[in-house]
Amino acid sequence: MEHFSEHMLELYARNSDGVQNRRAEIEQHLAECFSCRELVLELQAFYDQTDKSKKLLAAQPEESSSLVMEAHIRKREVSSVYVSHSLPARIIRFVKKQPVASSMVTLGLIVLGLYSFNTVQKKGEENPVSYQYNTESNCIAVYNKNDVKLWEKRLRIGVGPVIEMEKGYSLNRTVIADIDQDGLNEVIILSTLATEEPSFSKVKIFDAQGKIKKEIQPPFQTIRYISKKYDTEYNPSTVLFGGNQQKNFYISYENGRSPSIIARYDGQGKIVGTFKHFGQLSGMLFYDVDHDGKNELILNGINDTEDETKRSFAVTVILDPDKITGDCESSATKGFGLPSSSAELYYIRYPIPEIIQQSTINLIAKNTFSKGDKEFRVLCEGVVDKTSVAIEYFFDSTLAVRDVKFASQTLTHHNLLYKQGKLSQPITEQYIRSLKEAVLFWDGATWGKKPVRIGLNISQK
Repeated sequence: MEHFSEHMLELYARNSDGVQNRRAEIEQHLAECFSCRELVLELQAFYDQTDKSKKLLAAQPEESSSLVMEAHIRKREVSSVYVSHSLPARIIRFVKKQPVASSMVTLGLIVLGLYSFNTVQKKGEENPVSYQYNTESNCIAVYNKNDVKLWEKRLRIGVGPVIEMEKGYSLNRTVIADIDQDGLNEVIILSTLATEEPSFSKVKIFDAQGKIKKEIQPPFQTIRYISKKYDTEYNPSTVLFGGNQQKNFYISYENGRSPSIIARYDGQGKIVGTFKHFGQLSGMLFYDVDHDGKNELILNGINDTEDETKRSFAVTVILDPDKITGDCESSATKGFGLPSSSAELYYIRYPIPEIIQQSTINLIAKNTFSKGDKEFRVLCEGVVDKTSVAIEYFFDSTLAVRDVKFASQTLTHHNLLYKQGKLSQPITEQYIRSLKEAVLFWDGATWGKKPVRIGLNISQK
């Protein structure tokens, strides 16, 4: 994957006429390259803020002294908190068995109770449970359960691009969870802080007091895929805590090119295993796909094995998070010279609709949305004639495609192109049925139309 110069991306961010004849190329690259997309978002946020500030300052009297922008609030539920009750439990059992002796220690119990209450209360007051991006101070602020700010960290880039990544691309750049099970939450931050060098960001783990607990360098140097070598640094794009053991966190790494790596870490920040895939995978979600009481890890993105023929396709990959161990690769993108991962359960390939075939920008699976325990849906997006194309695929509990829906803007543009003779057919029930039937499933060796678990038919599970 070739990159555009920073100057070219800056001209694009400013809608300059100097790049009008290359906008389609740039947009295709941004759809596939996380690093360049992040840079463009940063540049757009900077210039938008500059333009707004100029307008507001021009409209205000000279004595106006400040510009305050509304902060973007994003709260997370506490993932898991462990509080030991072993000592109080033993005392209570003693009181029940020895009522006479217990009267001698009543005062001691009261003192102990008050001490325990104060300790738990203090721990609750010090425990991070949510965070807020503040556009005024360009900081991420961390709060306790009472919405009292505990501490904050200033980001190197504007918070606007970070907000856009979290909202627009479903990338978790910050997670709050008790990863080491000590009763207090840690805060994992992927975004580059003002105190860091302006290069590829490290993963930062802060304790409840905001002190750095661990920094994780991307553990990947040179990666080879078939005959190609990729030796650029990897950038953490999204983080997710959980799994079925509630002791691990997962990070998706990208380098702006095709290889994508999902890494699993334990509660001490030590790497447990990796899953390598040729084609970027980013948006992550825990969801019990097959309703067996255990969550799977859903990843969305693109398969670049046919990148040289411009036939990359959107995919959804479903993993068993507890089986990401060792250094393994996807069976659908073999070429890293590694064993196929036993964590890989399902691999879904989406068709390239006719409207996307008119574009040089590939369709990418971006977001997964769950609807109770009955179904989940995946949003695929692309761009045609500078118009967004959005298609949703709905899956039932057996992973069969139940429905396909188009965004209203996509319907309008598709019908326009059809009337202009650029497309062969309008969107009809028959066309939607053809898309449903064109969704393919990988069984570890071949593609098929029936939902299968890799190496095992889903009906046999």
